[in-house]
Amino acid sequence: MSISSIYSGMSGMQTMAGAMAVVGGNIANVETIGYRGSRANFQEILSNSGYARTPAQSQSGYGSSIGSISNDFSAGDIETTSSPLDLAISGKGFFVVKQGAYDNAGNFVVGTDNDTYYTRAFHFNIIKDGYLANANGCVAQGWAYVDDQFPSSDPIDIRFDLERDTYSTEQVTSQMKIISNLNHDAMDKSPGVNGLSGNWDATNIEPMPETAYDLKTPQKIYDSEGIKDIDVYYDKAAGVNTWEYLITYKPDSTANPNDGLLARGEIVFNESGYIAGMTMDRYSGGGWAPQSASNNTVNGHFTFSTPLGDGDVEFDVGTAYVDGSWVNDPFATTQFSLNSYAISQNSNGFDPASSLTSISIDTKGVITGAYSDGHQTQLYRLALGTFQNQFGLSPVGKSLFMATDASGDPNYFTAGGRTDEYSNVAKIISNAVERSNVKIANEFSNMIMIQRGFQASSKGVAAADQMLQTAIGMMR
Repeated sequence: MSISSIYSGMSGMQTMAGAMAVVGGNIANVETIGYRGSRANFQEILSNSGYARTPAQSQSGYGSSIGSISNDFSAGDIETTSSPLDLAISGKGFFVVKQGAYDNAGNFVVGTDNDTYYTRAFHFNIIKDGYLANANGCVAQGWAYVDDQFPSSDPIDIRFDLERDTYSTEQVTSQMKIISNLNHDAMDKSPGVNGLSGNWDATNIEPMPETAYDLKTPQKIYDSEGIKDIDVYYDKAAGVNTWEYLITYKPDSTANPNDGLLARGEIVFNESGYIAGMTMDRYSGGGWAPQSASNNTVNGHFTFSTPLGDGDVEFDVGTAYVDGSWVNDPFATTQFSLNSYAISQNSNGFDPASSLTSISIDTKGVITGAYSDGHQTQLYRLALGTFQNQFGLSPVGKSLFMATDASGDPNYFTAGGRTDEYSNVAKIISNAVERSNVKIANEFSNMIMIQRGFQASSKGVAAADQMLQTAIGMMR
């Protein structure tokens, strides 16, 4: 009598024990962020029994073994969090990360391409070296943001200059936009040839008397020294539909009453209350220099000089000089019978001394930095990766996977909003993480089935042992 039946039963017990280890691992990681459940795949073992005349008829079962352990890549539930640097993917793809570590000198060093991994778990922070990394030292990968263009190169480490990010290209302000409503029923408070500019006196604590204008709109701009506070004054002019404006800054101290003057001009409205045209004079060399709409506009806007004279700033009130006429934006300065007030205002540029205070990430994976000067800049775009055969990825622990020959090389893409092959299959959700996709009820069911299989295999070993004992007893 063959003892192969004992080995068959033993292999079944070993296989079930291995499968139980897989189930145990799943249950242990039911709360692990981004964890992908695993499944043990069984395969039979055959032996040549020698009972039949042909090979096809001579194969008998010799037990079982675990042929492979595969991962379940179905999506887990999305759980909201309080951190804007917690991210989840809705759809296909993986976050791309690269392993880093501190060296003996205390410097954080990011690994090579061989240290690139892929994960659905994104619970990151900005570490002291400026990298966007998780607690295990994995650094998020992406591209420097360039408009909405799809990157053509491999992703790079996402790293922030905590004082001033190197990917912010603007510094000196070049554009200032102020949209206002100017009261149609207002009175002229600064009559005379020079109007508003004639009331300016920089030697006074308040260079412009409050009684001399109808609206004052402060705005910050930036030159090479930092923040400059600009004031734009508006007052009704002699004409029914004409307003004058004056652009100034307040010098620290001066004995010259004209210091602080930058530009002046008029805005003319039509009977419907919309801009029909405008003029500008720039203050230079102690006098006023009239500007020509045909020759002295940038992007259709008149410009004034920064206080230091290190750049020109477009003054945009919602209209632009195009092909010989003034063309209004859909959202432009108006003259309606309402109180005068600033509707919206902004400027570009930044303070060179400002520092990064926070970042936010939108559904396209665009990372925007907010700075202490109030300026915001789009800095990076997160990289995502997908594979021809994601089931060929090799798990390496910590919810990370590594590409293999079976998975193929990664196809990098960005989330949402583009027409490339992969962009519309995923979007980024901030303040959220993807939970483990392990279903605890399924695992308990699998545990029962595996336990029964183990018991059945052990019964087979016991039965074969009794048969052998009977056979041996016959020899006595």
